[in-house]
Amino acid sequence: MFWPKGRIVKLIAGKYGIARVFHIRTSTGTLVRAIQRLYPLEITSNVGENQSDHLSLKPSSSRKVNWGARAQVKYREDSLKYQEDSLKYREDRLKYQEDSLKYQEDRLKYQEDSLKHQEDRLKYQEDSLKYREDRLKYQEDSLKYQEDRLKYQEDSLKYQEDRLKYREDGV
Repeated sequence: MFWPKGRIVKLIAGKYGIARVFHIRTSTGTLVRAIQRLYPLEITSNVGENQSDHLSLKPSSSRKVNWGARAQVKYREDSLKYQEDSLKYREDRLKYQEDSLKYQEDRLKYQEDSLKHQEDRLKYQEDSLKYREDRLKYQEDSLKYQEDRLKYQEDSLKYQEDRLKYREDGV
């Protein structure tokens, strides 16, 4: 595994202002790396000896690089805050989903009630139609009865006229 060695030249803040990405100057150029991919080394710069910007990996007791520990502590603090915010977001989202589910259950109950109301209304209309059909049949029967009665009265009148005529002829 190859880990290029270099010096941090720039910090890049993430979404919540947390330093998560670094620009690192190496002997071959500049790299961009996440904090998880960095490992602090105790180094000294030999810029005075050699006019190039190459880095020496000789341990030095005079100058220790301490940025890694501070950055990692800050990163962990920021990570913890992000996790808390993420947990609150998930709790809010869960509450929203519960509310949404309750709304859908209420809507389903309303639709069921509406369907029952429509079924009751349809039954009422069917009963009303049957009542009207029965009433129409009653009116038809009543009309037939009146027609039969009228025919009977006409026959009775004709019979009385014939009887009267017979009396007049016979007397």
